[in-house]
Amino acid sequence: MILQSGVNWAKWNTASQEAPTGTGVQVQALGPQMLEMTTFYVAVTDLSGNGVVTNGDCFTITGDFTSGTQYTVILIYEPSGGQMVQQSWTA
Repeated sequence: MILQSGVNWAKWNTASQEAPTGTGVQVQALGPQMLEMTTFYVAVTDLSGNGVVTNGDCFTITGDFTSGTQYTVILIYEPSGGQMVQQSWTA
């Protein structure tokens, strides 16, 4: 997963993370990443509890988004590195 602001970016390598274990809804916090001077955090919520990100599961990005700045999040399919989805917004 990549979070971009202009030419700067932060990347979380979800493929290197262990899959959550257990039953029911699972939440996995990925390590913090810096984008410019701000620390951002990502949590992956596995609603089905099957240990993989599938349809209906979600990512939550938290941090101090700068007002008026355009951000783009890109989900990357591992292992091919192909782009799955891209979404942009202005804070």
